Amino acid sequence: MRIATASNRPVVRSTLTAARATAHIARPTSSFSPLRRSLVALDGGSARPAGSTVPSKPAGPTIVNQKLYDYLNANPKVRTVQDLVNATWKKGTFNSTCKDLGLDPNYLLKYRSASLMSMAVRPPPSNGKAPTTVEEANRSFITQYQNDTYNRESPNSWSNNCGPTSLAMVMKVNGKMPEGLTAEQQIDHARALMYPKLAQTDGRDVKLPNGQTVRVLDIDKMLSGIDGATTGLKGAGFENATKQKGWAAFDEALDAGKSLMVEGNIGGTYKAAFKDEAKATGGSYQGGGNGHFIAVLGKTAEGKYLVADPMFSGGAVEMTRDELSAFFAKQGNEPSFATP
Repeated sequence: MRIATASNRPVVRSTLTAARATAHIARPTSSFSPLRRSLVALDGGSARPAGSTVPSKPAGPTIVNQKLYDYLNANPKVRTVQDLVNATWKKGTFNSTCKDLGLDPNYLLKYRSASLMSMAVRPPPSNGKAPTTVEEANRSFITQYQNDTYNRESPNSWSNNCGPTSLAMVMKVNGKMPEGLTAEQQIDHARALMYPKLAQTDGRDVKLPNGQTVRVLDIDKMLSGIDGATTGLKGAGFENATKQKGWAAFDEALDAGKSLMVEGNIGGTYKAAFKDEAKATGGSYQGGGNGHFIAVLGKTAEGKYLVADPMFSGGAVEMTRDELSAFFAKQGNEPSFATP
């Protein structure tokens, strides 16, 4: 989300809507995440024929911290960092337990909602359509303003299009974007899905090459909120779209192959994560402020996040948890997002 400057370079501005206050954490009905349930089954939790061999490691997921993996299976009530704090802090054993498990206690305390199993196991490639490399992510990348590579047709040197642009990228990853729209029309179509009532009165129809029409809503100064994000995802065909919070839910959704619309704030520490990619691609990131949407389209094989920020002209960027958490600095380092 941006305002114009004298140099026509993008500067972010906005305020997050009151919808954030109503965001909730979706909790699984089981005490285990789907990944953890599959791992427990693979590690002997399911019935096996007589004489069969129980594998020492799960088939598919890769164990990257055996001690932590064994600890979590021996302590099924410990799912998140906060669970580990609750189990050890009063006993005075938190630091020593972390040391025994090969974990950095200071790092853990920054991410209390994070899933510990995600630190013990690297999941196999999902069956979803989420990209696993920058190159794959860039096939769905769009900027929210004019860019010769990622939004050539846009008339805008600035816009508040971060929300619908992020939705458009999630739709493209999942094959939900109608064929034949320009990048700017894809953004306006996504906005129409986010705000369907307004699209009825202020939108217009665009005819596709196949003869069908889709609704677009061309209001580039319009601000977006998290409720609009979930409405847009449902309008795109993701009937179970919800808004969620926390690192455990965030990683679980990505590990399941989902691409996410994510809200936060732009600051210097967050923008620093684009420095290397800017040098490599010639891209730029300008502006900062409150209220911005990005898309996190997937994870790499090494577990880094594939961040598609419509304010950056160089395409998708790999980020560590520490780098991405700067985007959530004003939210207590906790992600707030809409998931298909």
